[in-house]
Amino acid sequence: MRPAESDTPPEGAQARLDALRAEVSRLDDTLVLLATLLSEVQSQRQAHLDAVAELQTALSPIRRLPPELLAHVFMLCAAATPKTGRSILNARSAPMLLGQVCSRWREVLHATPSLWSTVVLHTTPGLARKFDEGDLRTIFQFSQMLPVDVAIYGRDSVDMEWFWDAHTRLQHLRLETTGIHALPASCRTTLPLLASVTLIILHESNPLSLPLLGQFRRSPRLTSLRLESPKVVGDILDVSFPWSQLTYLDLHLPLPVLTARNVVAQCSSLQHCRLKGLLGVATDEKERTPNPGVTLPSLCSLQFLLPGAATSIFLRSFTLPALKSLAIENAPWLFPVLRDLQARSRFALERLVLRDIAASKEDVVAALNCLSLLRSLTLDSCHSLRRGLLAAFTYPPPSKTETSQSLPLALARLETLRIVEAFAELDGGQVADMVEGLRKQKKGDPFPVIRRVELQVAGHISHTGIERLRSMVACGFLVWDVS
Repeated sequence: MRPAESDTPPEGAQARLDALRAEVSRLDDTLVLLATLLSEVQSQRQAHLDAVAELQTALSPIRRLPPELLAHVFMLCAAATPKTGRSILNARSAPMLLGQVCSRWREVLHATPSLWSTVVLHTTPGLARKFDEGDLRTIFQFSQMLPVDVAIYGRDSVDMEWFWDAHTRLQHLRLETTGIHALPASCRTTLPLLASVTLIILHESNPLSLPLLGQFRRSPRLTSLRLESPKVVGDILDVSFPWSQLTYLDLHLPLPVLTARNVVAQCSSLQHCRLKGLLGVATDEKERTPNPGVTLPSLCSLQFLLPGAATSIFLRSFTLPALKSLAIENAPWLFPVLRDLQARSRFALERLVLRDIAASKEDVVAALNCLSLLRSLTLDSCHSLRRGLLAAFTYPPPSKTETSQSLPLALARLETLRIVEAFAELDGGQVADMVEGLRKQKKGDPFPVIRRVELQVAGHISHTGIERLRSMVACGFLVWDVS
């Protein structure tokens, strides 16, 4: 039987197959060659790009910055860092990050002493790595001979021996920890640049040892002292300390009020004073009572939170001719005491803050009318005044009967009135009447130069009252915070 024609291979098929296979092999060889060439071209291209980048970097203006200007840029970056987090030892701080750019920038970092003159350490475990003496020696070395500021925050006790290499350059010292180890004996030498000391103890398990202050007694430039602790040990009046140099004193300590008063009486150069957390009058302190009327000629700002009758005892002890700002918190309102202080001192008080003061409207108005130069008045949480306070600042008066029964309030130089949480039981219409009346004050009225009213009030305010208040917010006269 003859085979079918379809089973017969085409003539020359084998030759064509061999030729096609040869061509595919040749094309494969060509692809390999092209891939090799492509890789070489890509490598050459990248090499040229790297060379271009290097030349552009070399020609960049920032590479030609003088070291002095570059150091100034570093300083600006450091200044923009939050104060409590600014530590040259922190790898994420702006100067340290800039120092990692290149060796030249690192040299500038190390050669700029002012970048190393502020030391902020966080000793709380988990917030920062453990710093050792070598770290601090590095800082003191790079800061060269500049004054050094040291701030330590955390829950570990601080061994001040670490800082003694730079004690002659120590300018500002702030310790906010659970405890402070005693300073070394060499601390009894002079601290020639020390200007301010802040000691804050966070827990009563490690009370502040007041005799520690004696180790700062040879500090000819020390002018600022802040002490805060829930518990203290020792007698502050037995400590040798340069009280007469201080211009700023802040005591938040459980001290008897007469002790605190006698400390203040020694601060003849004092300009700003803040007292808080004091105790009542101790029986054994009566012998230490100074003659009434101790003059503090430079004191211009006084803020205190004193218990009970201690306000009267304290204020009657001093004559304060330069007093410009007074803040009284959580004390019985003693108008005769303030009146006597003003008559004795003849000060020109410009700022008054009354917080949690229990007083009648009549007492407050009588006291304020004695302060004719007052420019700023803050009444914070004076709940006992209630509607009487609102009426005192409403002009025209809400009723002729009330005007005839009480002395009208007039403060010819008052520019700013701030009232906090005083209107919890009043409606918005009455609040709006007061603010609107103040906004329309003119020459000859009780408050002719008032420029600004700040209200932080609680309670329900009607829709009508809200709309009226919003219009005064829009014109910039009223700052309004309602909860």
